[in-house]
Amino acid sequence: MTQNAPFADPEQLSLELEARFRLIGETRMRDLPIYRPDLAVETIGFRAHGPWWAGVLITPWFMNLLLFPRLPEAPALPPEGGDLQLELAGRSERFLSSRDEVLGAYLALSLASPMSGFPDQESARASARTAVTALLEPRAEAPGQAAEPRDPRPATDRRGFLRKLFGG
Repeated sequence: MTQNAPFADPEQLSLELEARFRLIGETRMRDLPIYRPDLAVETIGFRAHGPWWAGVLITPWFMNLLLFPRLPEAPALPPEGGDLQLELAGRSERFLSSRDEVLGAYLALSLASPMSGFPDQESARASARTAVTALLEPRAEAPGQAAEPRDPRPATDRRGFLRKLFGG
């Protein structure tokens, strides 16, 4: 699969993501039972993360951590529907490769779907911020303090990981 022409900056990507997924919500998702009309499409925390633009996308039907190629040295994306193992926050995570006719190719890690566990937009936003901090921000270490050992197990228990992540 060919790589995307990179987005200029995370603000441009955020605006395009929000516009695209609002349209998808209005045209394809609104009548599905998993659609929450009280929730809005919103991007949280998009930034440069290694060779990626990375951040969380909240929609009325899912919340995903998304990675878009930012630099030519980003790993080649597998065909749509394939997966790619990447390490985030010391854990190996399996991202699903997706492609959109407007946005191009990207990787997605599901954080929540459906969105029934969130009473309102603010709680979804707070969980998205927690995910950005836990998955994309380096852990601060006090001087002289050893880093926490990484969990050597693969991320096979996503529910457990996300429960820890979101404090559930």
